[in-house]
Amino acid sequence: MISPLKKARLSREQTLQFVADAVGIDTGNLSRIERGIQVPSKDLTEKLAQYFDGEDGEIDKRERADLTDVGQHIHRTVEELLTLTFQIYCRPTSGQ
Repeated sequence: MISPLKKARLSREQTLQFVADAVGIDTGNLSRIERGIQVPSKDLTEKLAQYFDGEDGEIDKRERADLTDVGQHIHRTVEELLTLTFQIYCRPTSGQ
């Protein structure tokens, strides 16, 4: 399944490099974001949405909200995993 972000970029026949330069990120990061491997920050999500909205509104408000919700969910999950990892590895062992 093609992401809305990649769909918007391809519909404009723009390269990863072109869009990455326009929003100030590395092409590798943009590629990973398009493939769902990397989650953009809230700031970057807004930059991307503004970039494409400025052209013809391909990424609508619902899609932008969806991207933001996914990003926030993943950030919360990572925070929970880090907390659990810290609790597991920093737990006092018996006999100390």
